[in-house]
Amino acid sequence: MYDEDAQGRPVYNWSYVDQIYDGLLDNHIRPFVELSFMPKKLSSSDHVHAFWYRPLPNPPKDDGKWAALVEAFARHLIERYGIDEVSQWYFEVWNEPNIDFWTGTPAQSVRKVYQEVQSSPLPNVPIIWSEYNASYFNEVAVTDSPFMGPWLANNIRMCDGLQTIMAYWDFSDVFEEQGVVKTPFYGGFGLIAAGGIPKAPYGAFLLLAKLGVERLPSTSENALITRASGGELEIALWNYAEPEQAGSPRTFTIDLGTPHAVNIYRIDENHGSSLNAWRAMGSPAYPTRIQIEKLREAALIPQPEQRQAEPRIDVTVPPHGLVLLEVRR
Repeated sequence: MYDEDAQGRPVYNWSYVDQIYDGLLDNHIRPFVELSFMPKKLSSSDHVHAFWYRPLPNPPKDDGKWAALVEAFARHLIERYGIDEVSQWYFEVWNEPNIDFWTGTPAQSVRKVYQEVQSSPLPNVPIIWSEYNASYFNEVAVTDSPFMGPWLANNIRMCDGLQTIMAYWDFSDVFEEQGVVKTPFYGGFGLIAAGGIPKAPYGAFLLLAKLGVERLPSTSENALITRASGGELEIALWNYAEPEQAGSPRTFTIDLGTPHAVNIYRIDENHGSSLNAWRAMGSPAYPTRIQIEKLREAALIPQPEQRQAEPRIDVTVPPHGLVLLEVRR
């Protein structure tokens, strides 16, 4: 994305950026943009992070060039996708500077950079701060750091995090920090394993998407009771156990007051689990195409168990399991 000519003048190249963002938007996914790690020719040091692709977690050697790069990048996005689209994206400026993703002094302040961009503010673009940004940078550093680039000029709104929504570490297990994937199930952070195989958490999100629009009181910390817009109840029950821990089954008693029809959806080791199906195949490191198709099928949420319920019903949830109850009149 960044290079310099023989005279040291910046040369920008948005080719890969455009391919990536075009692909995301074509699939109805908005980017979450993280401005992190320093281009080699802008880095103040040759110090590299331990990741296999050797990124540079260093401050810029020229604050003005860094600010200009950030501004050029933002303007390019607006020119290509339009401000109406880009203003709906979230931008994080440097990730986790309290660990080895950052070698500079977080308290450093470059007021000159901030002042220079006052005269040419960009339209509103939301910037999100991780908990590390909020706690590690003091107030002066946040507003004046060169890593804000021109976006802090005048009218940028800032968000304090994504606490109001449910998030996940990664959508896919195929990402750079892990290097080349050597087997579909290796304990990756994503919702989908290599080969486009949905993992159980992917199915869990699909079930949770069925929850209603109004949250109702619950006497259990392992239950979420909601009411849908049509008045039906949507109830999530879960049995959390620590990773690699066996845990024990848990039985919930639901008092409905009067008899209702109930659909019971399940995600656990034996329902919607591509991992269990992969183990049953002998844990192949390189599944065949036919095996991959079978694993994708195993990841599908099974049809619900249907009960014509009494006023009270008992539901047993195995360890690591999630159940969604659709209660119909």
